[in-house]
Amino acid sequence: MTEGVKKKRWMPVLLSVSLALNLAVVAAFTGAALRHKGGGKMRPPVGSSGAIYMQALPEQMRREMHQKLGKRGGRKRVDPAAMITVLRQNPFDPAAAGAVLNTERSAGMAQIEAMSASWLEGVSAMSEQERHAYADRLEELSEKRKMRWKEWQGKERHGN
Repeated sequence: MTEGVKKKRWMPVLLSVSLALNLAVVAAFTGAALRHKGGGKMRPPVGSSGAIYMQALPEQMRREMHQKLGKRGGRKRVDPAAMITVLRQNPFDPAAAGAVLNTERSAGMAQIEAMSASWLEGVSAMSEQERHAYADRLEELSEKRKMRWKEWQGKERHGN
């Protein structure tokens, strides 16, 4: 009796693909839900001292400062190629690694000095009213950071 019925080989493949797609969708939604509910280990809030000063600036002023710094070559990224080379040397040379760190630190300090000068120039050009509005935004961001820090500390204590 089974000889007359042809078995459809594509049916198990189709069902497997359908199941895989359904699982992928469920996993994506679960991951998104956990991420937005603080799932996983929380990292401490960013505490960069100068970043908040830039963040509180009006958007247009921030853009102009970044453009100026880019033209001056003041916005450099760390290129780990030199450190990778040093780390792969055998035997390891701590002095060479230190030299790479010193070069990166010097470049970082030059960038911080350029950003500070640009910030001071921009804030000095503000009117009194603009400076007060900037101070208000800075205060608001500072309070938000304090609240996030307290929230992070509380979750860390409770093992979340």
